Amino acid sequence: MTVVFVPENYWNDMWFGLLIEGSALEVAAPNAPKKIGMYDGYVTVDFGRWHFHLCIGEHTASGPELGRIRRCSRAELYRRIGRDDTVTS
Repeated sequence: MTVVFVPENYWNDMWFGLLIEGSALEVAAPNAPKKIGMYDGYVTVDFGRWHFHLCIGEHTASGPELGRIRRCSRAELYRRIGRDDTVTS
């Protein structure tokens, strides 16, 4: 499986976040990722001062049931357009 991760090239134009029942988080990247790696189904995007992990592949260390639950089932990308029709994020 080849993973192409957009933040490598377009980090300055992207915000990251998560949406779970009762919570939403939006974060702007402070710089280009210093490292992007994959281990046991998790992609790790490291910006230096902070990083995040996202289960996008087959996670086996915790067993098949937790591996299935932890894996993201979808991702969504949004674009904001200003009143003058320019892209704002």
